[in-house]
Amino acid sequence: MATVVARGIQGGLRPAWRRSAQVQMQYGRSTLRAASSSTVSTGPQNGPRHSDLAPWYRSCLFVPGDSERKLRKSVECGADLCILDLDDGVGHDKKAMAREMICNIVPQLVYPSTTNTLVRLNATSALTRDGLSQLELDVGMLSTMKTLPSAVGLSKADTAQDVETFITLLDKYLPQDIPPLGIYLMVESPLAIVKLEDICSALVNASQSMRLKSFLPGGLAFGHMDYCTDMGIDTTVYDRSKFLFAEQKLATVARAYRLQAMDCAYTLVKDLDGLRTDCQHAKQSGFTGKTLIHPSHVSVANEVFSPPAKQVAWARGLLDAYARHNADGQAVFVHEGELVDEPIFRRARLTLEAADRHSSV
Repeated sequence: MATVVARGIQGGLRPAWRRSAQVQMQYGRSTLRAASSSTVSTGPQNGPRHSDLAPWYRSCLFVPGDSERKLRKSVECGADLCILDLDDGVGHDKKAMAREMICNIVPQLVYPSTTNTLVRLNATSALTRDGLSQLELDVGMLSTMKTLPSAVGLSKADTAQDVETFITLLDKYLPQDIPPLGIYLMVESPLAIVKLEDICSALVNASQSMRLKSFLPGGLAFGHMDYCTDMGIDTTVYDRSKFLFAEQKLATVARAYRLQAMDCAYTLVKDLDGLRTDCQHAKQSGFTGKTLIHPSHVSVANEVFSPPAKQVAWARGLLDAYARHNADGQAVFVHEGELVDEPIFRRARLTLEAADRHSSV
């Protein structure tokens, strides 16, 4: 399969699905809703509505694309999102095999309705030993899949140009009648942190000028290992204070553009207490989910990034009280000893939105 894709790209041929009318593209379940490009703006102030965005995920488990055992096992992991990795999780000489494995095996897998899939593609700068674009080979592989994933992600999205290159390739190779496809970006370098606003603007405006209108802005995932390496920061001992500035900026900019902010992976596999604390810190910093490197981390992330039952009950009670007081013309009132105004009302509404979102992921 990889040879066919590479040959088609080199020779300027259209992907296999376009070359043969006999190829029937069959698309699997997708929980995403179609985007309305008219609501997308270049800036964060009037950004896309939540209905125009890809779902938000609490637990995002990396699965190496070259391991058939782990790919098949991912069906049972319970994660909101399985990230099928073609980038760092796969050795340079195994990327062609990983493409073929994802293309052939993943459509056979039956994931539960609560689990979505994302294929993590290589960076725009990644090349094969023959000088071919790894990313273009990855996208060529997507065009031959019988069942597309719910989303795709670009590794090492350093600039707006990287995002535009990525979207252009998707637009070039994928058929027009695909279901809504979530677009996610991996932020892994100091340059990306500096360019975050340009990167987010390019992402939320992706569908406006493209042939395909099925792209849904998804979110940003922070990769702390590459970032720390570029910064000369020692990561022998996991300590999120070492990259606190980068994480706070990523969470803030992502939220400004109404995108999901996905926290970096906790690298101590057996330390579940440390993982819980790390998830709690990430949540309080504005992150809405976490990337994970081991299935044992999934349940912890799902629990922490879900609104507690007590908080949901508080939100419902507050909204009921707000409706009663608002009917009487009161914009500010006291509820359960707390002064309630518009920001508190919004917090309660967002809590219920999150509860509804995670009950149907």
